Amino acid sequence: MSRLANCVDIMNNQELIGLAKNRFIDNDVQVKLAEHPYLRGRHYLSQNPSLCDEARETLLNGKSMAVKWNMVESGNLNDKPETIREVWAAGKHRFRQPWRITYTFITGCRGNPPNTPSDILEEIYHKFAPKMNDHGDWVGNG
Repeated sequence: MSRLANCVDIMNNQELIGLAKNRFIDNDVQVKLAEHPYLRGRHYLSQNPSLCDEARETLLNGKSMAVKWNMVESGNLNDKPETIREVWAAGKHRFRQPWRITYTFITGCRGNPPNTPSDILEEIYHKFAPKMNDHGDWVGNG
């Protein structure tokens, strides 16, 4: 284990966030950050483009749905469509704003759309696409 990984537990929040954003950190540091209780640090780590498999699994086994949504939207689960399905099934009732669903499962971030399975996209469309009411007006469905 690297010296930096040994110091994760004594770092302040600002240092944890800086490390979590750094795409050049070693895998053992990523795992220590994924295990750390500071939620905001895990949020930034979940968006890291060079997230290692072990840290990814640690984050997926955690409780925070927002961290899992970040992993979908940043493309860190693009090679695991079944995991994206599990994240959708576990959290689809927790979305309070429809824009968050669109951002997480359709558009992604930084021009990197997630590899969302087509059945989920269809479910999102049927649940949130605007519909025409009896008066010919378009109304939201979400």
